[in-house]
Amino acid sequence: LESSLFQNLLREVKPTRFEDIIALVALGRPGPMVMTGDFVRGKHSPSEVRYPHPALERILESTYGVMLYQEQVMQAASELAGFSLGEADMLRRAMGKKKPEVIASLKDRFLSGARERGVPDGVAQEVFSLIERFAGYGFNKAHSAAYALISYETAYLRCRYFPEFMAATLTSVMNSPERVAMYIDACRSRGVEVLGPDVNESLKGFTVRQNTIRFGIAAVRNVGETAADSIIAARRAGGRFASLADFCDRVDMTAVSRKALDSLIRCGALCAFGSRRALLAAMDRVCDESVARQRQQQAGQASFFDLFDSPSEFGQAEAALPDVPEFRQDQILAMEKELLGLYISGHPLASISDVVRKVSTATMRDLSSVADGASVTLAGVVVGRKQISTRAGQPMAFVQLEDMTGQVEVVVFP
Repeated sequence: LESSLFQNLLREVKPTRFEDIIALVALGRPGPMVMTGDFVRGKHSPSEVRYPHPALERILESTYGVMLYQEQVMQAASELAGFSLGEADMLRRAMGKKKPEVIASLKDRFLSGARERGVPDGVAQEVFSLIERFAGYGFNKAHSAAYALISYETAYLRCRYFPEFMAATLTSVMNSPERVAMYIDACRSRGVEVLGPDVNESLKGFTVRQNTIRFGIAAVRNVGETAADSIIAARRAGGRFASLADFCDRVDMTAVSRKALDSLIRCGALCAFGSRRALLAAMDRVCDESVARQRQQQAGQASFFDLFDSPSEFGQAEAALPDVPEFRQDQILAMEKELLGLYISGHPLASISDVVRKVSTATMRDLSSVADGASVTLAGVVVGRKQISTRAGQPMAFVQLEDMTGQVEVVVFP
C-alpha cells in the first residue's frame, strides 16, 4: 500500500476496518480502478448503496455494493440462480477469459435458475449484467486477504518501530540502488539519519544504533555478501581495523577483490584510515604485500612478516599513506552516488542553496501540502530518468528530480 496510487486510495477511502484494506488491495489494479468511485461513495454513505436483490446485500455488504471478488461472483450465481460451485466457477472463468458463446449459454442457465427461485426477470437481468461487468476484474479474496494482512502488519511495524523496520526493508532491497535511495529518502523525511558504510561499524546489511541507520557493507556496489562476510569475520576475530594495511592483512584477500576494496574506499567506508585519494594511491602496494603474506602463510613458509608479533603490528608499521590532496567535494558526491545510489556526505545543491531558494517556490517536502492543481517551481538535480514513446511515436520521459529535502517524479511531455 506504499505506492502513490494506493496512498491516494487510502486517503479517499479512509479505512476503518480490516475488510476495507482487503478490498483496497483488490481495487488497486488497472481493471478494478473503474469501480473506485462506487466503492468510495458506498464506504462513506452505506445507507445509499442499492442492492438489486436482498440476497446480494449479504454478499456485497463488505464491499459496499461493488462486486469485487471472484468469490462474490460465484456466491451470487449460486444463491440467486442455484448454480453449483462447479457451474459458478465456470461462469467466473468464462467471463474472465471473455468467451461469448460460453457466457451466452450460462446466461440462459442463470436466468432460468433465477426464475425458478422466484427472482423477477428484470432483477435477474440486472444482476447478471452486474456480474458480467465485474467478473472479468474479480480478484481472489483469499489472495487479497493475505496481502492485506502483510500490509497491516508491516504498516504497524513501520509506525511503531520505524528505524528497525526501515533497516530491515533496506536490507531486503540492498541489491536495488534505486529502491535503497527511495527508502533512505523516507528515513530522512522522518528525521532518521542514515550513516555511510564503515568497515569498523557496519554489518552485512543495514543496522540500527541509537535511532540512526548504518549502511550495510554488502549494499555497496561491487562488494557483495562474500566480501562483507570476510570483513565482518576478520573484525570479530581480531577487533577493529587500525589502518588500510591492517585491514588488507587480516581479511581474506581472495574474498575481498581489489574492485570491492576500491569501491569501499571510494564510498568512504575506510575514511577512518585516511583520505580517499591517499588510500587509493596506496591500495595496490598494500594489497600486493598482504596477498604475498597470506600466500606464504598458507604455504607454511616463514618470511619477513614473521618478525612482527601480530598482523595488527604489521598493519601499523605499513600504515603510512602518501601525502596527496583529497578529491573535491563534487567528486566525492559523484562516487557516493555511483556506489551507494545516493549522497551521504553532502548534496550537490548545498553549495548553491541560496540560488535554489530564490528560483524555487517549493521544496519536494512541501509538495504533500500543496493544493491539487496549484503551480509550483522546483529546483533540483536529475537523479534518474526513463524515456518512452507515446502512441504517436513522440518521445516523453519520467524524470526523478531531487533537492535537499526529497525526490519527486516529473513527467516531461512531448
